[in-house]
Amino acid sequence: MARKIKLDDLHKVEASSVIPLARDASDVVQGIIKVKKANYVPKCVRLRAAISPHVFTAEFTQGDLESLEKDRKVESVSISKKLKSAE
Repeated sequence: MARKIKLDDLHKVEASSVIPLARDASDVVQGIIKVKKANYVPKCVRLRAAISPHVFTAEFTQGDLESLEKDRKVESVSISKKLKSAE
C-alpha cells in the first residue's frame, strides 16, 4: 500500500499548486521545476521543455513529489493547473 503524502511535509511545492494534485500516486502531473545546479534534471521526472538552465517543465507522478522534496538540487516545484476556456 502506497504511503500517503502529507502536504505539510512538501516545503518545495508551492502552496497554490496542491489543488490539482492527482488522486493516485501513479497519476502523472505536469509542473515547473527550479533547480540549483544548471541543466540538472532529477531521474524521477521526464523533461518536457527547458525554460532556462535552472528552470524547466516536466512530467512526474504524485508519488515522485517525496523524492523531489528530498533532492537537495531541487529548489521548488509548481504543479500545473488546468485552466478553463474563456469561450
